[in-house]
Amino acid sequence: MATDSTPKTYMEEIMAGGGQPLDKALMAFGESTYKAFSRGRYIEEKLWQQQGLMYQGKQWLDWDTDARRWIEQKPDKKKPRPMPITNYLAKTVNAQANQLGAQLPQIETIILDESPDSERAADMASRAKDVIDQESGMVFLNPILAKHVPLFGLVAIKDYWDESTSNGVRRDEQTETSQDVALGCEDCGETSHQSEYQLDDEAPAEPWTDGTPCPQCGKTNTQAYSETKVDQVTVTRYGKGKIKSRLISCFEIYVSRECDDPNLAPRVLERTRRPVGELRSDPEWGPRFRQSIEEACAVAEADGVTLSAEAEWAIIEAMPPLLTSSTARDIAAGVPSELDAITGAAVRAGDRLGVDTPVLTELFEQACRASSG
Repeated sequence: MATDSTPKTYMEEIMAGGGQPLDKALMAFGESTYKAFSRGRYIEEKLWQQQGLMYQGKQWLDWDTDARRWIEQKPDKKKPRPMPITNYLAKTVNAQANQLGAQLPQIETIILDESPDSERAADMASRAKDVIDQESGMVFLNPILAKHVPLFGLVAIKDYWDESTSNGVRRDEQTETSQDVALGCEDCGETSHQSEYQLDDEAPAEPWTDGTPCPQCGKTNTQAYSETKVDQVTVTRYGKGKIKSRLISCFEIYVSRECDDPNLAPRVLERTRRPVGELRSDPEWGPRFRQSIEEACAVAEADGVTLSAEAEWAIIEAMPPLLTSSTARDIAAGVPSELDAITGAAVRAGDRLGVDTPVLTELFEQACRASSG
């Protein structure tokens, strides 16, 4: 009797070691968790958006079920609606933000053990807190953070170490040297090096000394001395590295609906929304980014529109490093985006015109899965 041993779940795939590769199994698990958390956050996001609009004074709202967002009611001259003279919500939020923003969030240093090394590390970290706040840009993010806390009740700061070349490059040289014996002849004036007369497969010869016959003229009026020879110089370039902080809004974070306190949630997933500067310099995403531009230009060329991939990339290179696209912001906020109208149109045109767009197609499918969550 035959049995079906095909793995059915991501865990079975991992344990079996067959079927789809491990990275695909983990990716499938991540996507399913992402979507589950996304559905659970429906109510929170609805309340957060309403709170943000009311803070702006937009208090006559209707809920658009299809778009899953609040929209402001259109004014009706026949039925004028009274507007508040004072926005008490905004006044309250601003007052609380001013109090919270008066001080930066405190960084706590925790000693892992009682060893002298741990104590010294904790002491150094406590003295470096001010420098970390300055370098990471926390002094500029703090006013925004202070406003998000009373407005939404949930916000996060992501601290990370950025080693991209945008922060500058550190040059490290490693020189490999060897010792050689030089022989100067006072009769012919030539200088000879013993290594030049030594074959690699020969046993090391006795070092030359004063009076050793000159290899050029054969005279013995010579002087020997040691000389350092540079064999190879290896230059390695590293990113200088910089501590950076990024403010992550509540719309970019997923927490379990079953958890009353987001700080105690077993998992926190972040909607990725990297700025163009990070994408350009990333060793993995940079080439994919550029390839997608080349594919889009090839589709345009096949459709009778001449575009230069180099010129388009030059435009991207000139963009501010912290810039994000409107499509990425819409997806992060969970609202309808132009993803299908822009990227989807390019992919479909490539199929129609017979132009391969593997990178564009993959990015489009990944973005569709993220936005559908």
